[in-house]
Amino acid sequence: MKKWMAGMTAAVVLAAAPAAGAVWSGPAGTLSAAAMHTLALDRSAVEHGDEVTATGQFAAGEWVSLRVIDSAGAVVVFDGVRADADGMYSFAFVVPETAADGELTVYTGSGEQSESAALELEEDAGSGGGDDDEDDEGNGGSGNDDEDDEGSGGSGGYVPPATGGSTIGAGAIRVRPIVSADADGRQQATARITTAQIRQALREHQGTLKITVDAGDAEAVTVDLEPAALRELLAAEGVERLEIVTALGSYRLPLELAGQLESEQDAALVMTIGLTDEETAKDAQAAAAAQELELIGQPVEFEVYGEAGDERIMLDYGNTYVERALPTTGIDGAASSVMTGELTGVLYDPATGELRFVPSLFEAEEGMALLKRNGNSVYAVIGHAESFADLAPGYWAKADVELLASKLVVNGVAEHRFAPGADVTRAEFAALAVRALALAEEGPAAFDDVAADRWYSDVVSAAAEAGLVEGYGDGLFGPERPVTRQELAVMMDRALDYAGAGADEAEIHAHAAEDATDNITDKATEATAAASLAAHSLGGFADAGTIPGWAQEAVADMAARGIIEGRPDGRFDGAAQATRAEAAVMLKRLLEEAGFIDPS
Repeated sequence: MKKWMAGMTAAVVLAAAPAAGAVWSGPAGTLSAAAMHTLALDRSAVEHGDEVTATGQFAAGEWVSLRVIDSAGAVVVFDGVRADADGMYSFAFVVPETAADGELTVYTGSGEQSESAALELEEDAGSGGGDDDEDDEGNGGSGNDDEDDEGSGGSGGYVPPATGGSTIGAGAIRVRPIVSADADGRQQATARITTAQIRQALREHQGTLKITVDAGDAEAVTVDLEPAALRELLAAEGVERLEIVTALGSYRLPLELAGQLESEQDAALVMTIGLTDEETAKDAQAAAAAQELELIGQPVEFEVYGEAGDERIMLDYGNTYVERALPTTGIDGAASSVMTGELTGVLYDPATGELRFVPSLFEAEEGMALLKRNGNSVYAVIGHAESFADLAPGYWAKADVELLASKLVVNGVAEHRFAPGADVTRAEFAALAVRALALAEEGPAAFDDVAADRWYSDVVSAAAEAGLVEGYGDGLFGPERPVTRQELAVMMDRALDYAGAGADEAEIHAHAAEDATDNITDKATEATAAASLAAHSLGGFADAGTIPGWAQEAVADMAARGIIEGRPDGRFDGAAQATRAEAAVMLKRLLEEAGFIDPS
């Protein structure tokens, strides 16, 4: 329940009164003697979580800072905004849970030219210094009477960092962070996003809240949505994505993932984009050289987690592929390589020293690489071109095989030798699928015949964990058994579903049905049409009747999408063993269909 002091005005207005003849000089943002500086608050008494609007007049076009200091002398809000052409400015801020009860002093201005106004921060309804009453809607506090304790126990110790100023538009916040040096001398930028900023930005939006951080030459940027701001964002109607934009890279977080923090009342959302430290960068460069890859630019680390006090809450990405962007503009050789397909995004694993393929698209005009993965780590862009001596010019699969080899998805059987006509084993396909989907190569032991010391142990476990492969029902996987073409179609279909590209399956079959029944004119032809529809849904293969029931839907889906094709004689030949070349070509088409590589 809000408590208002009866009879008190809702605004406090103060004007600066410079001494006669005074002239103020100094850096941009200071006032001349003729300038009017005013401050008005829209209320005089507040509780924790209340929003306050501060408006006034300052020097036209100059930056105005806002500071709110609580009764303990702590700065609990720090912001900045540029006055408009008429000298008017406006701030909206939320009284944080960390503010001590008593008088709050609000300062606006620049340098020594500041004005102040007072707010009475009243004890929240139900607050009781550690009272555990379930009906208590206020901040219970920690019950700690230590006068030296400057923190607030009610939020589990969460103390948001300060922010250097912001500009807010429709669905967008542009913020100037606070920049400081860490123990190693690296410039770290931190921007706190408040409830008031979220609320103002979301008055108009197109489904995305975009936060741009102008951090200059900072080597790492952290965006911190305080708990109330996160709740405000998650409750907003029609907002599906949070996008963080920095000079180092960008991150596009689906809010369904951030929604995992809803049950944590005091959880902030923390997102960090930063260059790796010098040692990690050198290790990544050495790893690239060992794999005969060209590392383009410095690797960038992305971190996203919830924070409640001292606890970090990691998000479960499942099979949600999150987009992050790395700049390629200005990197030597990048612009010319984008069109040749020699660039790809990679994940660098500091623990193993490996660089692995990450689904990635390249936007040449924007100078960005768009990397997609269901997790966070260290990412970079590489340039690499691979070729195989046993793929002759004009060989039907040559371009697709060498493209995937350049992207670290497929490997040769020896240096410059691919063996395109060799069979693909079930273990080999599991490895292909895990690499193509950028899955972590780990998982619980899944099958009795997959020994922990075999090269394929981890990839088979990862593929089984993701639902890409299954055993034979007796605890066996048959890792060395060749894959048939119909088995390959089923595994490809599962991989496409995992990648999130299987949602339009019903539409594909609807189109197939429409095509097959276009010319039906009478009942006499319905039986023929039904048979035609069955054949059409299986890609029109001459041997459709021989495709087993367990594979029919997958074969139909893959054929309708153009991922698989039949033999020259019109048969699918599902029981035949798939070759390495066939698997690579199908996988390349699947990656294009999923939007995981640029179409060739």
